[in-house]
Amino acid sequence: MSTISASKLLSVANENFVASYRKLVEHSPEGEVNQVGGVFAFVTGFPFALFNGCVVVERAAPPELEEALAWVTAHGVPHRVWLAEQAAQKLEAVPTAYGLGRDPASFPGMVLHPVPEPPPPAVA
Repeated sequence: MSTISASKLLSVANENFVASYRKLVEHSPEGEVNQVGGVFAFVTGFPFALFNGCVVVERAAPPELEEALAWVTAHGVPHRVWLAEQAAQKLEAVPTAYGLGRDPASFPGMVLHPVPEPPPPAVA
C-alpha cells in the first residue's frame, strides 16, 4: 500500500471540491464559470447561496477575489465564498466588504485514506 502525504490529500480534496461545483454548473441551464487567477467563481442560477460563489483553494490576491466576487454579485443570486485556511487571513476583508460574514462552521474536506478492504459478501 502506498503512502500519501497530508498535503497531497488536502490538494486532492480541494480539487474534488472545485470539481463538484464545475459539475453542478455543467448541469445548470444558467450555469457559468469564471476563473480569475487563483479564484474559481461560479453561478448556477439557483437562488441558494450554497450553489453560487467563489472558491479559493490556491494562492490568490485580493484583487482577484474582488473581481471574481463582483462577477458573481452581478448575477444577482445569493452566494458565498469559501476560503482555504491558508488564504483566509490574507483575503477575508474582501468578502466582508461585500457584506458577507464568516461562518464559524467550515465545510470539511473528506478523504478516506487508506481505503479499507471491502467487507465479505453477506451470506444469503
